[in-house]
Amino acid sequence: MLPQSILFAFPNMSTLLSRISPGLLFGLLLAGGTLAAQHQALWLEGGGATPVYAVSYEQGLWGNGRGWSWLGKAGLSLSPAQAALPLALTALSPGEPHHLTASVTATAQMRNFDLPQTDTYLLLGAGAGYRYQSRRHPWMLAASLHPLIVTDPAPRALIDKSPSFDIRIGVGFGYRW
Repeated sequence: MLPQSILFAFPNMSTLLSRISPGLLFGLLLAGGTLAAQHQALWLEGGGATPVYAVSYEQGLWGNGRGWSWLGKAGLSLSPAQAALPLALTALSPGEPHHLTASVTATAQMRNFDLPQTDTYLLLGAGAGYRYQSRRHPWMLAASLHPLIVTDPAPRALIDKSPSFDIRIGVGFGYRW
């Protein structure tokens, strides 16, 4: 829902967005090339930008298989004491079957559900790694290094005044279709 001040300034904003958004999304999918239309994967990941593990879905966003390709990934990590939602935008180098990867990540994490006040963290970072991905086989393997900024904002605060720095190693096993 848009704030009333925006709706007052642009009374037909919701109508405009409902018409532009599907067209823009369709245009981006068409412009993405063959890889974007074909690459979908399910990953089981450990470490990296996730607290412990995550099950993630990956979708090709942009690329034609001849140059660097862009992939988007969203995941979920659940345990009795925490939940996390990792997101990533990854650049995949050309080559067959060995690829370099570079990524930008953001993970929202909630801990201590049994306490009166749940503790929320935000992990922001980048990653660099290696991925084995062959066109002939649907299985993929990945290893990466992730320097992260870990923020723990106080309740009702948007910014953590004293973030910490962490470096994590990540591994992943994926299946694409």
